[in-house]
Amino acid sequence: MGSGVLALPLAISNSGLVLGVVLMFIGLIAFTIAYNIVVHGLIISRQDTYITMVETLLGSTMRVLLEIGVVIELFGVACAYQTVVVTFVTDLMNQVFGITGDFFLALNILVTILLCLGSMSHKMTALASLTSMVIVSIIYICLLVIVQTPSYVEANPDFWGNFQFVKVDSSIVDTITLLCFSFNSVTRLPMIYTELQNKSYKRMEKVVNVSLLLCTAFFILLGGFGYISYNYDMPGLVTQRPCEGLDWPMILGKTLFTIGLLANSMQTIYPLRGNIEEVIMRDVTNYSPVRFWSINYTTILLVGIVATLFPDAVGYFKILGGLLIGPIAILYPMLISWVCNKSLKFNLAFSTAAIVLSIIGFISVFNTIF
Repeated sequence: MGSGVLALPLAISNSGLVLGVVLMFIGLIAFTIAYNIVVHGLIISRQDTYITMVETLLGSTMRVLLEIGVVIELFGVACAYQTVVVTFVTDLMNQVFGITGDFFLALNILVTILLCLGSMSHKMTALASLTSMVIVSIIYICLLVIVQTPSYVEANPDFWGNFQFVKVDSSIVDTITLLCFSFNSVTRLPMIYTELQNKSYKRMEKVVNVSLLLCTAFFILLGGFGYISYNYDMPGLVTQRPCEGLDWPMILGKTLFTIGLLANSMQTIYPLRGNIEEVIMRDVTNYSPVRFWSINYTTILLVGIVATLFPDAVGYFKILGGLLIGPIAILYPMLISWVCNKSLKFNLAFSTAAIVLSIIGFISVFNTIF
């Protein structure tokens, strides 16, 4: 669960409440199948990471392509995190202290400096308790949205005139892409499987199924009630809600989210620089301080520049969801299925669904960029 879920009300707005919920259940089915294929591949390959499993089952070329995709994905996530942090700090300065100046560039520079200071350690485990604030604050914000929705609807008598159960137009591709971004955790599956006691396919299958089912229920609550709370006045993020006066409960949620997401940004730099080092050097068994620091600070500087030039968090979610999540979380499991699963009908059906989802993702990316 990451910051991408804050764009779920926007996803529902693009498709209508009923169709949006139906698409969430389709996403639940697709990712449940994909994740169970990955678990099957982990067991057959006897590997403990997604990348090494891909190399064992699909070859070194596919591993290199996956590594490059993971680097781009992590880089985009880091940019999205910085954009959200700057947006939230700007909102808090305006709402709480009445500061209305243009501090966009200064805040981006400040966040970049904080990332440089926070990434000096080789291990980021000290920030684990802070990053848990992201999940806690998202759940807290979700509860606020649910509690505040009845009063919002009551205060807006023209609400039902703009409400839609089903909406079908070109923006539906963005709904599917945002859902793919929100559901994706495929590269973390090996870590979960490694830490599972009494490992077996059945036990891990239960973990995957229950986790995705709970996530879907949460997505429906946040996306559905968030959409009802905005309706026609749809912002990019769930916390930018119309409110008279200071909404202190939401301010608290945004503050916790900002602190946790800043720590999460620091932790994202750790695997990002490791993957960049792996792609460039291939052999990273020998530690080099010069290589470590040059990659670390160059990466953070590039993240700061890109986040400053393209300050659209939802845009990152759509681009990453369409361009990378499809291949990494859907197409690779499709290829793994052809290696591990002997059922021709199943492989053909899943391959068709995977290709369709990937094409939809590329369409969303094209629309977002152009």
